[in-house]
Amino acid sequence: MTEKNSKTIISCIVRTREMFIVWSVTEFAVVVVVVVVVVVVVVVVVVVVVLVVVVVVVVVVVVVVVVS
Repeated sequence: MTEKNSKTIISCIVRTREMFIVWSVTEFAVVVVVVVVVVVVVVVVVVVVVLVVVVVVVVVVVVVVVVS
């Protein structure tokens, strides 16, 4: 009985270790995906802000030129 219990414990440990390795790889993939998404969002926000600033500057310049 004791031998069976120890074998069960060992197999549980091995299985847990395999799951942990798989989980680590999955976690790494998730982290990479999250980082990529964050970078893309930041780039998009920066581009939008730059475009808005450019449009505002152009509008102001046109208004100033037209008014003057």
